[in-house]
Amino acid sequence: MMAPRSSHQGLPRFRPAWIPGGTAPLWICICIFVSLLLGWAVAEDQVLVLVVVSAALALAALDAPASLWIFAALLFTIVGRGIVGLGLLPSLVSYIDIPLCWGALLLALIRRRQLPLLASRVVRLVVLLAVAAGVSTLFNGTELLRPVIYLLILGQPFAIVGALLLDPPSARMRQVLLSSIVFLAVIQIPIAVVQFLQHGEGDPVQGTLYGAGAGAHLLSALAVIGAVLLLQGLPRGKQWRIPLAALLAAIPVIADGKQVLATAPLLLLVGRWRTGPSLTIRLAFLAVAVFAIGTYGHLHPTQAYLRTAETGQGGKPLVARLVWHDATSDPASLLFGKGPATTVSRTAFALVPGYLQNSSIPSTLGLKPSPYSTQIRTINAEATGVDIHSYEGTSFNSAISSALGVFGDLGVLGALVYACLLATLFLGLFSSSSRLAGPAMGLLSMYFVLGFIYDWWEEPAFTVLVGIIVSLGLLAPSGSSRDRRPNEHTDLLASTQQSHRAR
Repeated sequence: MMAPRSSHQGLPRFRPAWIPGGTAPLWICICIFVSLLLGWAVAEDQVLVLVVVSAALALAALDAPASLWIFAALLFTIVGRGIVGLGLLPSLVSYIDIPLCWGALLLALIRRRQLPLLASRVVRLVVLLAVAAGVSTLFNGTELLRPVIYLLILGQPFAIVGALLLDPPSARMRQVLLSSIVFLAVIQIPIAVVQFLQHGEGDPVQGTLYGAGAGAHLLSALAVIGAVLLLQGLPRGKQWRIPLAALLAAIPVIADGKQVLATAPLLLLVGRWRTGPSLTIRLAFLAVAVFAIGTYGHLHPTQAYLRTAETGQGGKPLVARLVWHDATSDPASLLFGKGPATTVSRTAFALVPGYLQNSSIPSTLGLKPSPYSTQIRTINAEATGVDIHSYEGTSFNSAISSALGVFGDLGVLGALVYACLLATLFLGLFSSSSRLAGPAMGLLSMYFVLGFIYDWWEEPAFTVLVGIIVSLGLLAPSGSSRDRRPNEHTDLLASTQQSHRAR
C-alpha cells in the first residue's frame, strides 16, 4: 500500500546551490529585498544600480561556467551601449561587463585547484600589474580608488583570457561565442546603412554602439573582426560568407574609421601562415583598406595630420616628448610613473572637462581631474590650434594614448609587466593548434598598435572582443590530442575490451 502523498509533494522545489538548505520562501524574500533595494537605487544613486545589478547577476550565475559570464559581458558591451545611449537605462549599466569579466576570473580561480601553465602565467602577470599600480599609488599619493578602477579597465582582456583558460568552454559554447560575435557584427549592417542615409558618413554611423564615445571607430573594429571571422573562423563551404564579409568591410569606410582601416592590413596579414582564405581575398581586403585611406574623401585631413606630425608640434609626437621628459625627471617617476590614471590614459582624460566625465566611472565615484592631464591637454590644444572646449578634431592629434598612458601612469615597471602580458599571449597563440590562432594573432597585433594611436586598451567594447577571440585561439580545438590526453587510459581500456568482444 502506497503512502499518502502530500499536497505539495508534486510541486517543484527550488533550492539555490549557494544557500545550504535554502527554501523557496527564503529565496522569495531575498528577491523582494533586492528588488526594493534596486528600486531605491535607480531613484537615488547610479553607482548603487551598478553594484546591485552586478551582485544580482553574480548570485544568479554562481554555478554557471565562466564562458556564460563572458557571453553576458559580450552582449552588454555591444548591445547595452546602444540602449543606454537612447536613455532607456542608466549610463553606468553599460559598464556591467567589467564586473562580469572579473567575476568570471574570480570564480574560475576558486573552482580550479591546479592552474594550467599558461593560465598561471597570465594570472601572475595580472597580479604584478596590480602591484605596479599599487606601488605607483603609494609613491604619488593619489586616491585609493584610482588604481582599482584603472586596473579593472586596463586588465579586462587579460581577465577574460584567464577565466576562459581556467574554465574552458565546451565545444558548443565556443561555437556560441564565435557565432555571437559574427551575428552581432552582421546585424550592424542594416543599422549602419540607415544611419548613413539619414545623417551621412562619419561619426553618426555607430550601429548599436551609439553613445559609446567613439562609436564609429568601435563599430568599424567590430565590422572588420566579423569579416575576418566569417572568412577564417567559421567552417568553410558556405558561399554566403563572402558577400557578408564584403558588406562588413564597407562599414569602416562609411563610418570613417581611419584608425581601423590603417591597422586592418595588420590583422589580415599577421596570421597569413595559418589556415585562412586564399591570397586573392587577402589582397582584395588590403586593396580596399588602402583605397579607403588614400582616396575616400579623407585625404586632406590625413595629409594635414602627417604634416603636423612631421613638425612634431602637436599630437602624439608632442605628447610622447612631454611624457618622456616628465618621466625621466626623477628616478621614481621613471620606475613607478606619475600615478594610475593621472597622465594621458583614457581613464585619466575621462575626468578632464569636455570629455566623458559625465558618464564615466571615475567621475561618478568622485575622483578629481588630474592637473597633469589638464595641463597636457591645454598644451596640445594650443599646439594643434583646436578649441580647448572640444575634442582635438582627430584622434591622431589627440593627447590620449593608452600605451603612453601605461608608461606615464605606471612607469617602466607597469609598462614592462603589460608588455610581458602581450608577449605571453602572442607566444601562446604562435604555438596553438586552434583554427583561430592566426586571426587572434592578427587581432592582438592590431590591438597593440591601436593602443598607441588612441585609447583602445581601455575601451571595453573592443577589449572584450580581443579577450574572447584570443582565448578561443589559445584553447586547443575540440577533439584534439590536448583534449583527449586526460582520457588516454580510458580509451585504451575501451579499445581492449572491444577487441576481446570481437574475439
